[in-house]
Amino acid sequence: MFNTRWEQIMGARSGVDLVQIITWNDYGESHYIGPIEKDQPNSNAWVDGFDHTAWSTMSAYYIQAYKTGVYPTIVQDKIYMWARPHGKSDSAPDPAAGRPNNADWTDDYLWIVLFSTGNGSLTVTQGSSQATWSVGPGVNKLKLASGVTSTGVTATLSRNSQQVFSYSAPITFTHSPATYNFNAFVFAGP
Repeated sequence: MFNTRWEQIMGARSGVDLVQIITWNDYGESHYIGPIEKDQPNSNAWVDGFDHTAWSTMSAYYIQAYKTGVYPTIVQDKIYMWARPHGKSDSAPDPAAGRPNNADWTDDYLWIVLFSTGNGSLTVTQGSSQATWSVGPGVNKLKLASGVTSTGVTATLSRNSQQVFSYSAPITFTHSPATYNFNAFVFAGP
């Protein structure tokens, strides 16, 4: 996960002089965190509609921590979620883009990172799949098994029996993809 890599960098901070995010516009490998621009070398099919700028926004927290040596206090509740549009074992009938090499190395999860200002309860629903977690102040890293066909994800944060936010993201999941696409839908809110 993106957050885990940042935490590893922080753990080795005294021996790391510089951090460079080299995937600003690496559209071909679906590792971009910058805005989608027009210069995509033959990658429009799996990039268009898959904005990753939420990862850039999330990185600001870790960049500040790296620069100062101290994780900043979270002052606003915010959720980040990402998932692929289909399972790693699903078959696509379009022969134009074959199944990626090493596709089995990935996991079928909806990845969830909650920046929380306090204790609470987070409920995430994707289709008929739902999970609720107790969360604390700081960065909470969670995952929900993907696998149910859905047209969106809803995350609801509650604190002291009061709803803090309910955020819906159009992260879709299907077991019948027209083409293979191992890119991720990435969203942040509210």
